[in-house]
Amino acid sequence: MEKIVCSFSHPGIPQFHSCFRQGDKLYFIMAYVEGELLSMLIKKHIDLLTEPLIQFYIAEIVLTLEYIHSLGFSHRDIKAENLVLTKKGHI
Repeated sequence: MEKIVCSFSHPGIPQFHSCFRQGDKLYFIMAYVEGELLSMLIKKHIDLLTEPLIQFYIAEIVLTLEYIHSLGFSHRDIKAENLVLTKKGHI
């Protein structure tokens, strides 16, 4: 698993450092992304989310998912709580 995730190279995916298993759980050590969760942005600034901004975020999500799918993988838990916005506003 570690070799697979280490091979990901995409601006929408934080750099992977390591992983470990504890019991039946698998933990990933990823690069820190300074920013906020998309879910927090939605809760705090719902009135500022214009249609073009929403389209921008959806496009970034789709591009990242296309990259992951092109490698033969999928993400099973896409939700606002699992998406981090960088300080520059990218997912």
